[in-house]
Amino acid sequence: RASEERYRSLFNGMTEGFALHEVVLDSGGRASDYRFLEINPAFERLTGLRRDEIVGRLMSEVLPDEDPVWTKIYGRVAQTGEPVHFDRHAPSLGRHYEVFCYRPAEGQFAVVFHDVTELKRAEAKLAEANRLKDEFLANVSHELRTPLNAILGWSDLLSRREFDPATTRRAIETIARNARAQAQLVSDVLDLSRIVAG
Repeated sequence: RASEERYRSLFNGMTEGFALHEVVLDSGGRASDYRFLEINPAFERLTGLRRDEIVGRLMSEVLPDEDPVWTKIYGRVAQTGEPVHFDRHAPSLGRHYEVFCYRPAEGQFAVVFHDVTELKRAEAKLAEANRLKDEFLANVSHELRTPLNAILGWSDLLSRREFDPATTRRAIETIARNARAQAQLVSDVLDLSRIVAG
């Protein structure tokens, strides 16, 4: 009795979700569904599913629109005995979970999991921020190089040849215009960096 009480205390006090299931095979011996045998309070909190509504029922009854890949993964564990560790989005629950699954007995599998939805959202935001940063830097690089190339090109021509005054004036005006454009862009980038840093 003391051992059972310790187990029950641990089971109920876990912060990770835990569930024990029985796999259901089709006529070809492939996993086609699974039945909930037991869940802990953390499972209820992390999924929004209630123990009295799901224990004894099939997954296809509880979440009929869930991605069937979950059944394939769990069925493989129940049949081979090889544990798996993965993370995956559960569309029906709108959450992302990191899961460890193992086989405690023939035809059964158990899962221990926690919710990593916020972590995945943060990773997605970081990836988007990095993409925008790379896009911004590429644009800035292009905008800086365009006037700079014009300045260098006209300067090179002026250093090699003698032009009539009108052509020389046009070359100098082009150089000055592009230099001003580049100076303005650098100023804008510095202003933007102050805003982002602030």
